[in-house]
Amino acid sequence: MAFESTALIMLGMQCDQFGPAAPCRDVIEDPEFVDLVCDSVLSVAHSMQRLGALVIHVPISFSPGHPEINQNLGILAAIKEQALLEVGSPGAEPVAQLESLDPDLVTLAGRTGFNGVRNTGLHAGGASDPAPPAGRRADGRMR
Repeated sequence: MAFESTALIMLGMQCDQFGPAAPCRDVIEDPEFVDLVCDSVLSVAHSMQRLGALVIHVPISFSPGHPEINQNLGILAAIKEQALLEVGSPGAEPVAQLESLDPDLVTLAGRTGFNGVRNTGLHAGGASDPAPPAGRRADGRMR
């Protein structure tokens, strides 16, 4: 595998989902599983960085009042009811462990809703593609 032309995309590595006070810890049988998932994702991310892959974090964020959510049942209703992942809230902040991936971690923030990759340029050759991260060519490979 050509890791220099590979990207790992992590979605929603934020405090409301993986932080020490994440609400999901109250509703799952083994709250330590949240830490295991977070640690596993970060382990893969570190390995990918060492191999030369691009590592990207796409936060999940909702506007105040969660107008993006129209459902009254299930996980989306719970997110809206508890005001989780709301832009500017402490729960929408990235988990502290992501700092260990700096300075090479690329964060694609600024979108709201669950479709965090829309209009990010993560597809090949799109007109809306952002400038590549430092050290990368437009096709994502290392310079």
